[in-house]
Amino acid sequence: MSSDSKIRIYELSRELDLGNKEVLEAAEKLSIAVRSYSSSVSVDEAASIRRLLKSNGKPLPPWTNELGRELRVHIGLDHLPTNEQEARIVMSHGLRDKGYIDLWELWIKTCDAKVLKQIYKERARMTHPDIGGSTEAFKMVQIAYSILERYS
Repeated sequence: MSSDSKIRIYELSRELDLGNKEVLEAAEKLSIAVRSYSSSVSVDEAASIRRLLKSNGKPLPPWTNELGRELRVHIGLDHLPTNEQEARIVMSHGLRDKGYIDLWELWIKTCDAKVLKQIYKERARMTHPDIGGSTEAFKMVQIAYSILERYS
């Protein structure tokens, strides 16, 4: 294969076992001009895309916007919450900055459903896509609420 060889986005997607959209977004982040899944990239550009999308052999989490990165960095989750501990982390994140830490501590002590609902409403306001949040972070909050609701 010569250095002038080209690789189509859909071929790269198949190789990485990712969706075309994720590969297109990675190319866009790297300022590689692509329009669709049938666009071609050079071998060097494909290598850059592979490096961006792989971290220790694992693809990056599905969300890559600022809020998603913030959640990964600050709470350490690279996936949607699956248990009570992860749900607590998601729900409590950012409450101290907004002055709602007392509400969280009250819920920890009482496990009152009404208090949890107040926390959920505040977290929903923080992450709602219509108010500058992301759909991924909002989905995390919704799932965390449904998990914690079982314990109230």
